[in-house]
Amino acid sequence: MEITIVDSGTATPSLARNASGLAIRAGRLWILVDIGPGTLRRMCEAGVDAKWIDLIMLTYFHADHVSDLAPFLFATNYEYGQVRRAPFVLVGPARTEQFYQGLVKAYGS
Repeated sequence: MEITIVDSGTATPSLARNASGLAIRAGRLWILVDIGPGTLRRMCEAGVDAKWIDLIMLTYFHADHVSDLAPFLFATNYEYGQVRRAPFVLVGPARTEQFYQGLVKAYGS
């Protein structure tokens, strides 16, 4: 198992720290725990490709834990080069399905 602390989390904008994000590789499985603002950029810096992520686990719905989810969805579908074909799993607290459907309603499929 390999754990990459994408960043340690802060709700307050800071040049030193980004919001919560943790990438875990267990064999061929890639798990992302939280996806706050700046997580996608920090993943790039750490050499973790968004298309590798198999499962996203949201701990709760504060913006500093979920706000890069919409950009993740776009990045894995509208990127130059190969587009992600494999589905990913999104898990989280109660109302995760409604949260996801709200993003779909706002941005389309």
